[in-house]
Amino acid sequence: MWGKKWGWFESVAIVAGLGMVGVVLQLSVGAIPHNAFVSPVNIVGGSVLVAIIILCFTILYKYNKKTPLAFFAGGKATLSSMAALLLVLVLMGFTKQIPVSMGIELTHPIHRIGLSHILSTWYFLILYLYLLFVLGFVIINRVIRIKANLRDIAFVMNHIGLFITLFFGMLASADLQRYRMHTDTESDYPEWRGIDNITGQVVDLPIAIDLLSFDIDEYPPKLMIIDNNSGKPLPLQRAESLSLEAVPTEGMIDGWQIKVKEYLPYSAAVATPDSLVFREFRSLGAVQSAKVDVRLNEDSVLSGWVATGSHIFPYRSLKLTDSVSLVMADPEPKQYSSRVVLYAQNGDTDSATIKVNQPLRYKSWYIYQLNYNREQGRWSTMSEFELVKDNWLWGVYIGFAMLFVGAAMLFMSPLPKPDNEKELKNE
Repeated sequence: MWGKKWGWFESVAIVAGLGMVGVVLQLSVGAIPHNAFVSPVNIVGGSVLVAIIILCFTILYKYNKKTPLAFFAGGKATLSSMAALLLVLVLMGFTKQIPVSMGIELTHPIHRIGLSHILSTWYFLILYLYLLFVLGFVIINRVIRIKANLRDIAFVMNHIGLFITLFFGMLASADLQRYRMHTDTESDYPEWRGIDNITGQVVDLPIAIDLLSFDIDEYPPKLMIIDNNSGKPLPLQRAESLSLEAVPTEGMIDGWQIKVKEYLPYSAAVATPDSLVFREFRSLGAVQSAKVDVRLNEDSVLSGWVATGSHIFPYRSLKLTDSVSLVMADPEPKQYSSRVVLYAQNGDTDSATIKVNQPLRYKSWYIYQLNYNREQGRWSTMSEFELVKDNWLWGVYIGFAMLFVGAAMLFMSPLPKPDNEKELKNE
């Protein structure tokens, strides 16, 4: 071990040693605070890391200490550093991750060693930095020996792109700002305050949102038969349902023949001398309802109304027997959006529509439609947004672009000739 030529044994020993140092730091000083490396600390730290990589390579190259230089610029160091970090990420995938603040008072070994918040642990940071260190050596070593061919250039592009992506990802993780904002159409003023996702503190933001209206597009509701005692849909092994995409329609649910005669997407219950019926009602709290005939056999037919509920009107079911009932399940949202007016500190005002899964880019912020008042449903007067600002995202994009270009160049470059073919050519 530690002879003239370092190999797998030394590479494993290095990553294991670095991991142990990180574990000792984790147990002794605790998790890394979320604000420990915010700007400008992350900028200074990143610059120092790059300077150390260049300085170490220069010293080793100048004094011709080939063993460490060849090792850190070689495949064994690269693969071992990647494997060590990948192992930590695999552990992260098998353990439930929680915010660091939630695990401070927890004494279980999983929390003490940081397995419940791996991205904030010292061993993750150390192995991450070691991977960047090795990548830096590989890049510099290849650049000073680069040949004017497509494969060498593609190799350098790929590795520089990976380094830039990881480097700016590290900077971005410290400076990333995420806030939740609740807005309401009934509010007289735009909302300037947001709730920090990490600390839970309410802070004033440089942009404000005034909610004008909330809109939701829903899938057609479904009829289901449920067990009256458990409330579970039947049959238990594989629940069946009948979608109201087109009316009139009919189908079988758990042996019952269901025929839908009328469907009202906006309705309200109206009491008559004989029964309770539903009539069209296009106002706050309107529910979806359907008039149905249910047949178990030729001699037994039940007729009545079923309806979804709202925050104003209760749902209505049709009791078939003492043990089962026909119900209309709440429709699932297909798309929902908010019409808003946006305000900036410099006085700019803009209007926009923010849709779920389609974030809005505004003044270096990404605004996501996050949630709404589930109890009110389509009549919700509240919208919850997530506001995200990442000052280093451009660097990550540059890294991805270089990775893409390098991969394309590698794909287009000719395959290297076999050694025996080269020898024949030289002869």
